Amino acid sequence: MRFQLNWSQLPPLAALRAFEATARHGSFSAAAREQNVTPAAINQQVRALERHLNAPLVQRQGRGVALTEAGHSLSRDLGQAFSLIQDGVERVAEASAARPVRITTTPTFAAYWFMPRYGAFRAQHPDMELMVHPTGAVIDMTDGTYDFAIRFNGKQTPGLESVPLVATPIVVVGTPDLIASTPYKGLEALAHLPWFVESGSDEMSTWQAAFRQMTARPDNVTWLPGTMILDAVRGGHGVATVAEMFVTDEIAAGRLIPIWRTEEVAAGYSLIHRSGVLRPAAKAFATWIKREATGA
Repeated sequence: MRFQLNWSQLPPLAALRAFEATARHGSFSAAAREQNVTPAAINQQVRALERHLNAPLVQRQGRGVALTEAGHSLSRDLGQAFSLIQDGVERVAEASAARPVRITTTPTFAAYWFMPRYGAFRAQHPDMELMVHPTGAVIDMTDGTYDFAIRFNGKQTPGLESVPLVATPIVVVGTPDLIASTPYKGLEALAHLPWFVESGSDEMSTWQAAFRQMTARPDNVTWLPGTMILDAVRGGHGVATVAEMFVTDEIAAGRLIPIWRTEEVAAGYSLIHRSGVLRPAAKAFATWIKREATGA
């Protein structure tokens, strides 16, 4: 059965806590140590509660106190009420601690950055459960379903914290054979090549910025999950816009050629979570991934 509390008629919670601790310990000093305040502060809260109720609750006896009849009655009720609150909080906290750390990120980041480091993570945290959701969709982080989002160019949003992880330029890449077969004359020539773009990815805004430098838009665009894009490019089927960090080795080996590159490297992937204190498992994951990203 639901009921409605009339908070305006209830005493301050601080006064109730001070009295409950005093009644349980039998002294202001012990209650003060428990709540990390002075005995005078506890005494003042109890007096305020007595004035609010217009009833004496304790009899001060030297260093200790004795409860009046009203004090005994209120002490029993408060003890039961605070025990119920503690039980409810502990149940929720235990359930939260037991659930996996939930992470949403792009398929490309999950496949080409996170998974190669998964072994290092598991070695340090063998008992931690993770749930990684690779998706091009930008997930709403405000409802607490996910602990973290890892996104390209994560912007500051009210209620969320965004911590930079890895800075990287964006490049347009293709195979040497594909590029050699195209009369490449700057960005305009790219409009006549097949393009692959990660579905719903945050990198799309940078890709569109490149288009603004082209008078002609691409003739052939295919939207794919991020994990399929590099396979398509490696096969010589077209070009793609990707974070350079994912293709550094292939560019260095000459298997892919960077056709276009952003001039700034300030953008990159960020770790995003709701503002506030992280639960222990989430905090441990955040510490690990930030160290991995910085190489510390």
